[in-house]
Amino acid sequence: MSIGKGATIVSGKNIRIDGRVKIGKDARLECHRVNVDDHLGTIILEDGVSLGNNVHIGSVSLVHLEQGTLLGSNILITDHSHGSAKKLKDDIYIMPKNRVLVSKGPTLIRRNSWICDGAIVLAGVEVGENCIVGANSVVRQTVPPTTVVK
Repeated sequence: MSIGKGATIVSGKNIRIDGRVKIGKDARLECHRVNVDDHLGTIILEDGVSLGNNVHIGSVSLVHLEQGTLLGSNILITDHSHGSAKKLKDDIYIMPKNRVLVSKGPTLIRRNSWICDGAIVLAGVEVGENCIVGANSVVRQTVPPTTVVK
């Protein structure tokens, strides 16, 4: 495993790294709780996963990157949001950083997928095996295997 300069790991006991993994400079891996009594989120990085520089992965549930996943630089992958669309009427007056974190389920990146620079993978999404997510794309829904997202 190699970790780049300036990389930050929050709640590392809930981050599982299986095999050879590269974490680029200034990456942030963060596991959080929704409430004080809740369990911490989990991040799993399988063998051969490579994270570019300035990658941010945040979890209150589960973010799982399978074998051989390649992430470019300046990428966000998350399984949660700050507040809920259902409660937006109430939450709108609360600063986003003070809103309750809401999980939309696990975010899964299946094996041998490539997430290009600047992409964002939102909560509750599954990116199938052998996919390419193009630069600066925003993935809001599940992507079938062997798909190119433009």
